[in-house]
Amino acid sequence: MKRIPTFFILALGVGGIALAQQPSAQDQQKAMEAYMKAGAVTADHAHLKYYVGVWDVTTTMWTFPGTPPQTSKNRYDAALILGGRYVQMKFSGMMMGQPFVEPEAVHY
Repeated sequence: MKRIPTFFILALGVGGIALAQQPSAQDQQKAMEAYMKAGAVTADHAHLKYYVGVWDVTTTMWTFPGTPPQTSKNRYDAALILGGRYVQMKFSGMMMGQPFVEPEAVHY
């Protein structure tokens, strides 16, 4: 009596599961419509405009207890990106006597 190798049975089972999970074109279309709706710019995104612009920032930092704080003048630049969905912020100035440029951060 011949025996079928176990890996062959497992391969058939996994392949059958993969084929059974393929979404139909209609399901894919519905999913794409849901993604587009979820990613649409809405009235809530208008609130992000408040943060857009160039801002003058005064930063105060305490390094050690009992020492006077270090104060520096800095700058904050922000712009809307990706169709108004996100705000890209960039903070630059001086920190501990050295130039400081924050890596660009994206907030939503």
